[in-house]
Amino acid sequence: MSTPKKVVFRSAKTALRDAKTPGPTGPTGPTGPEGPEGPEGPRGLQGPKGAKGDDGLSAYQEWLEAGNEGSRAVFLKSLEGAKGKPGPRGKVGYPGGDGPPGPPGGSGSPQSATLTRDADGNVASVTVAAEPTWTIARNPDGSVASLENGTDTVTVDRSPEGVVEGVTVE
Repeated sequence: MSTPKKVVFRSAKTALRDAKTPGPTGPTGPTGPEGPEGPEGPRGLQGPKGAKGDDGLSAYQEWLEAGNEGSRAVFLKSLEGAKGKPGPRGKVGYPGGDGPPGPPGGSGSPQSATLTRDADGNVASVTVAAEPTWTIARNPDGSVASLENGTDTVTVDRSPEGVVEGVTVE
């Protein structure tokens, strides 16, 4: 059996120093298992502005490259969709101001008018004494489309939205 070595330290301070001094590096151990993914780091700084890119093709040029042919007018016309259904009738507008005075009336006598109504209660015709009867034609929404008396026809001109734009007398 060997005899243990006796180590003598000069002081506690020296012993502590010697205990902290590392020895030679040992061999590398095996790789351990992969740990869990860590939290997302903070957002980095914005990078510098890039160089200006080349101008792209116009929509018309893209349309031509897709195999279409025609002028810009033909291209623009191709962008239009089918005509939609008329929208609902708008609210009644505010009354307009007074119109200019009319021409002086004749010295005729007052006449009475007779109204006839259809099954829905709408006025279907108007007869004024000694005058031809005016027959009223209506649109599907019930608005007046035209008036006819056998000699003259008065047509109510409406926009696609149903707004009266004028009348035509034929």
